[in-house]
Amino acid sequence: MRDDVSGIVAALKLLLTDDAAWMAQSAAQMEFAQRVFSRSAMQRSVLSALEAGDTAFFAAGSSAEWTVQTYIRKVAFMHRPLPAPLRLAKKVYIGVRDVFRGKPKQKAGEMVPSMF
Repeated sequence: MRDDVSGIVAALKLLLTDDAAWMAQSAAQMEFAQRVFSRSAMQRSVLSALEAGDTAFFAAGSSAEWTVQTYIRKVAFMHRPLPAPLRLAKKVYIGVRDVFRGKPKQKAGEMVPSMF
């Protein structure tokens, strides 16, 4: 790894003129990519990151496999979001409804979801 201009130029010149150096560097980078960015590397990373009490999001179509040493309780939420046109229609409906009910419009900083 070079961080000075002359070192970078020399390394590039070597890679462009020496096929053996190019192949060695290419093989090293392919090995690094497989080790760090492969599917199995991602699985190892997720498995080592999740602990008791953690929550994980898995996008639609993804899959995961665990080896569980002891009993665990799992909870799953399946949610399919509304398409954008329906979300807009819902916002418009709620806005019109609130106008007719006489509810004051909330400012962005005052928006707190009501739970009860």
